[in-house]
Amino acid sequence: MDRRDQALALFVDALGIEADELQKFDGRKTFQKAIYLLQEAPFCLDLGFRYNLYIRGPYSPQLADAGYRLLDDPRSRQAVLDSKRLVASSQRAIDQLRDHFTGHDRHLDGELLELVATYHFLTHQTYRYVDDPDEKRTKSEQWIAEHKQDLIARLPEAVARLKRLGMID
Repeated sequence: MDRRDQALALFVDALGIEADELQKFDGRKTFQKAIYLLQEAPFCLDLGFRYNLYIRGPYSPQLADAGYRLLDDPRSRQAVLDSKRLVASSQRAIDQLRDHFTGHDRHLDGELLELVATYHFLTHQTYRYVDDPDEKRTKSEQWIAEHKQDLIARLPEAVARLKRLGMID
């Protein structure tokens, strides 16, 4: 297990994502979106994963591979968890993310993370060259309305949380 996989094991543990959750689609989606958000400001915990936009939002094939490696080597993962700890600043960032995106059951809200990460990606990547902020918002909202009809009702909540974190204006 290389250093990045070791760090990722610590991040996944601190996020409260269990190995059995990574074996399911919803758990992998939550994992992808949480790591995407942690790499962006204000968190800025860059693990080096790059993302493209897919129908479920930002997705990194390299992160998916790393997640499968964590599943394939549970003993090494556990050894990392037993012997290493996140630095305080990383733990604070994860705690802040969890505070904003954890449901009543104390698990990360995968649907909300999908919507938040998608909106953020659209405004910061897909439409980054659109100068007019209103046009950028409108284009992002239209994309979400077209591709995420099941989540569109939660868009105001997602935008409000992004604003509280200072991730959008």
